[in-house]
Amino acid sequence: MKTKQFLNGALDLAGKSYQLKYNIRAIVLFEKLSDKPFTLACTSDWVIFLYAMLLSGAHGATQEATITFDDFVDAISQQQMKQAIAWTRDQMENEAEAV
Repeated sequence: MKTKQFLNGALDLAGKSYQLKYNIRAIVLFEKLSDKPFTLACTSDWVIFLYAMLLSGAHGATQEATITFDDFVDAISQQQMKQAIAWTRDQMENEAEAV
């Protein structure tokens, strides 16, 4: 069951709502931020990718993401992270089925 803090890609952090977006921009941002090829092998990979999806979701939006990576790490709860990872895996599966 999803909570108010994470629903359909919307993540509430520090009193603001951010829309995560799974797309090529998020993958490129992950590689740029982590300085390595895209892989989701450990917790730090997932945290960086969730932040990259947050930045991707804010790109072109009326309000750009104002949360720093450090603030993101401090603000995201373990429950939100689990829910965001499950949502991301669903997005990846849906994309794989579409191909």
